[in-house]
Amino acid sequence: VIYVNNITVNNIEDALTTAVAIAKESTIGVKITSKSLLTTTIETGSAVIKKDKKLVKSIITHIIKTNRHVVNATNVDSTEVYLGEKIGYFDATIVYYDVDCDIALISFTAPIILNTATLNQHDIKEGAYAIAIGSPYDLELYYNTVTVGSISGINRKRKEENARGNIVTNEYLQHCATINEGNSGGGLFNIYGELIGINCWKLVGKNNDHIENMSFAIPIDIAYKKIENHLPDKK
Repeated sequence: VIYVNNITVNNIEDALTTAVAIAKESTIGVKITSKSLLTTTIETGSAVIKKDKKLVKSIITHIIKTNRHVVNATNVDSTEVYLGEKIGYFDATIVYYDVDCDIALISFTAPIILNTATLNQHDIKEGAYAIAIGSPYDLELYYNTVTVGSISGINRKRKEENARGNIVTNEYLQHCATINEGNSGGGLFNIYGELIGINCWKLVGKNNDHIENMSFAIPIDIAYKKIENHLPDKK
């Protein structure tokens, strides 16, 4: 939807609600269960559908993107995806995660066709609308929560420790759409419902200081470069 002249509040609202409807069709939940001798730990997050492949009639394999820290738990007993109350859970497999960048791939099969996200790797500007979709805190209760903000900064570089304990520099999109624990791996979308980033962390301060709406996402061009060679049946 493109509005050139005489933009009204209704025009903007229509564009946003249309974008949300498109984006939610490709956003799902992730549940990781880890077991040790004494405890069972459940971690939840979000993910975005990247591609699908029809295996046989009515059975589809879906490949989804999420965060490495969502799936990189110890003693993983099971990995599941959640597709909402009406559809429920499906078993999944961790395909790949990157040791430097907080990105991972998961696959699962289900007798349902799901929409894949459309990527937009260009024309990301400060001040543009940013729509975050994910499932904070309680996967089922707050499934696919929508928050809206704007792009606050691009090319935000941060030195951090990778999965092997080495210091690397990663680049992020900064935005002010609210995200919380469980949003990790969910999508950041533009006003056209196109995927522009994978949400991964928010700034809370050195002493857990309360800092408002400083959220960060992996730019989709960086995320795609990290995973493109690990996509099954890459075309």
